[in-house]
Amino acid sequence: MGFDSLEFSDIFRRFTERAKREGEAAPTRLNEAEFHLIYNLYGAQLMKFCYCMMGNWGEAEEVTHDAFIKVFSGQWTHFPDKGLMYRLATQACISQLRKRRHTDVGYLDDEVAENMASNEPGPEDEALIDERRVELARLIARLPFQERTVMLLIWRGFTRGEIADILGIDPRAVSSRRHRAYGKLRTWLDIEV
Repeated sequence: MGFDSLEFSDIFRRFTERAKREGEAAPTRLNEAEFHLIYNLYGAQLMKFCYCMMGNWGEAEEVTHDAFIKVFSGQWTHFPDKGLMYRLATQACISQLRKRRHTDVGYLDDEVAENMASNEPGPEDEALIDERRVELARLIARLPFQERTVMLLIWRGFTRGEIADILGIDPRAVSSRRHRAYGKLRTWLDIEV
């Protein structure tokens, strides 16, 4: 069940009106329609992102679930957006990886690389995935966790400032991690060519 932009704007407007009625400073819980809207907008993207972070569909499903539980059970002063959703998913991935007692998934399998290679599912995107893009995704999967996280968020179209907000770090740290990742990727691509 998909939502078009009219439904999104209507639900967003109702959330905003309800928040104003309850007092602007007062956090507001999401109702079921608002939660379903957020899930339909971001569920598949976050699941794919978490899979690329974790390297395992079971763990990806678990951390995606954790992120959505936080959204549904939390109280919000504004409507949860894409940045907040990725922040919650990233935090859930980091928490799960800490439970594993290491922060580097290492070399991920070909399925993970292929999932990283396509930003959005769709016929035109699937047609554009070529060997070079899949190879780049495999190389990104080899990066250390912090650099891989930044590269995955860049791949998803986030800006440096948005990535800094999602990860809770300074924008200069994002630039530094991106620079280190690019250096490693360039070296690996030169070796493998």
